[in-house]
Amino acid sequence: MFEASDIEQVGAFFDKQDIIWHEWEIPKNEPLAIACSGGIDSMALLLWAIAFTPNPIFILHFDHHTRSGESCQDAEWVKRIAIELKVPFITEKAVWMQKEKKNEVNLRNKRWFFFEKVLGDQKIKYLLQGHHADDVVETMLMCLSRGVSTEGLTTLLPKRKWNKKITIIRPFFRLSKKIILQGMKLLAEPGWRE
Repeated sequence: MFEASDIEQVGAFFDKQDIIWHEWEIPKNEPLAIACSGGIDSMALLLWAIAFTPNPIFILHFDHHTRSGESCQDAEWVKRIAIELKVPFITEKAVWMQKEKKNEVNLRNKRWFFFEKVLGDQKIKYLLQGHHADDVVETMLMCLSRGVSTEGLTTLLPKRKWNKKITIIRPFFRLSKKIILQGMKLLAEPGWRE
């Protein structure tokens, strides 16, 4: 699916944007985990990271076991991409108890439990996420509509410590969804699932 020239072209496009990366001094031998759903944002981040970071990369995918089996298809698709790109792939499928609600809070908690477990097992200190400027605005509006205090509005930051051992980095934090789509349209065929 991805030719080396595609990866270089897309990576170069994003590297010319307002990427938040170079100001953080991450040692070149430190492995990076990329939270990859298979959607356009995380796939753009993955292709950029492969093209422009010297660090070893791991792809983490959490299958929420939702959407009538479509989430399982997402997991298989991301796995195929990882194999093609020769990037280590780690996944897990959510287990739901009979009365457990598949709501946003429970989905997020299960996903973060997976991330924490894998990052600890693999001794990875950095988790990269594809959140972008539009996500920041959306999160702020959702928080305001719920009456969250100003402290709650700072949940999406370009870099933050998640616990004492893990740092979350969002290199695309200043990019709009429009810019991400523009970069991904450089691929010969769609390189993401929505």
